Amino acid sequence: MTELTAEYLREVLHYDSDTGVFTWRMRHDVDPWWNGRYAGKIAGTKNKDGYIAIAIFDKRYVAHRLAWFYQFGEWSFVDHRDGVRDNNRSGNLRKATSQQNNQNRKRTGKYLKGVWCRGRRWQAQITKDRRKYNLGYFDTEAQAHAAYVRAAKLMFGEFARAS
Repeated sequence: MTELTAEYLREVLHYDSDTGVFTWRMRHDVDPWWNGRYAGKIAGTKNKDGYIAIAIFDKRYVAHRLAWFYQFGEWSFVDHRDGVRDNNRSGNLRKATSQQNNQNRKRTGKYLKGVWCRGRRWQAQITKDRRKYNLGYFDTEAQAHAAYVRAAKLMFGEFARAS
């Protein structure tokens, strides 16, 4: 299998940093029918997880990682600031660790992020470096969530997401 380089990526795709959209360029390394069908068209499709995926050398890449590689010439873990998985505008992407990306995830389940119902009280909890921290028990879900939000801002800064 051929290794994808940033130079080759820039030869075959155009990335519009303002829109976050990749389009196929006219290519000389393929059969002419390919250019007639794909050149100038938007590259990629949305995958089952909501990310845009683009196939190059028969391997699928997520567009946000390709955008980073296209712009900076390095592979990196990339986070969407707004949490919208198909928003690949340059200003919405930032280099992140896996843990930072996890903190920027939206809540799952029926309760506010970082909050669980424990009988008649509400528990706030946060995880960092695979360690869980109990932030206390509260009378209301809102109070427990406020404790989580304060801790998330302290622990994760710009990557903290309240909802």
